[in-house]
Amino acid sequence: MVSLTCKQMGMSGCNFSATGKDAEEVKQKLLAHARSAHADVLKGMKPEDLSGLQARLDALLARR
Repeated sequence: MVSLTCKQMGMSGCNFSATGKDAEEVKQKLLAHARSAHADVLKGMKPEDLSGLQARLDALLARR
């Protein structure tokens, strides 16, 4: 099992944790959560910041 939290992604006030059988499942769960729970934050981000967020997600999941 693989897991990752919003806190690990930098959202200190969020307790969401995604768990799945592999990194791709966890990634999809985290992205779905971010789109619904953190839409306001995502909308305010520049394209390069979104790219950085994606890179951080990929890097954290690669270590799992």
